Amino acid sequence: MYKKLFKQHLEQTEKVIAPGLNKLKWSSKTILENFVRDVRKSCSELSHKLQIFKTNTMKIYQKCLEISQIPLILIDKKVEYDIKFFMEEQDRHRVLCQAKMIKLLEDIK
Repeated sequence: MYKKLFKQHLEQTEKVIAPGLNKLKWSSKTILENFVRDVRKSCSELSHKLQIFKTNTMKIYQKCLEISQIPLILIDKKVEYDIKFFMEEQDRHRVLCQAKMIKLLEDIK
């Protein structure tokens, strides 16, 4: 699912790993230490980016769920509405709903 989105980051990490798989001589301790350090750093950065992405995706999902549960029309079954009163009530409710949705959308940012 995330592979296409993180293709560039994966390719960058693969470029860091490639010398150790192809041409690096494992007998040189200094080169080996540098290679391992670079690979760990690249993998750590990729992991961190993935974790941020997953956290933000979950946050967006939760906020969308909250938005979907906001009733857009308010009707009290115990009240008999005339059109003017109904429109006034809906206008007040719409303003409240709009404020809630704006807050939730700002939370996503």
